[in-house]
Amino acid sequence: MSNTEYKIRTVVLRPILDPDDAQQIVENRKTSLFRSMLQKPKKTEVHIHSLKLSYEAFLILSGKYNANFYRKTVHTINVEPIVREIIVGDNVFPIKK
Repeated sequence: MSNTEYKIRTVVLRPILDPDDAQQIVENRKTSLFRSMLQKPKKTEVHIHSLKLSYEAFLILSGKYNANFYRKTVHTINVEPIVREIIVGDNVFPIKK
């Protein structure tokens, strides 16, 4: 394999949601979690014990690989004597007599 140098980049992630905004969202929605099971409690009856924001790193990669594979081989194609050339794709091969 070849010794290829890769450029290393440092990426700094900045949160879209800060802890104060998260706290406000939780305060606004904390009673809605109990609606399906129980009667809806008052906001003062539900206490938030702790709030922790977690970040997950993920990496999206995209790549492309192209390999041209050539072999040095001879293929014989038998044709009738009246044939002068064979066309394969864009290539024209004259007939050896």
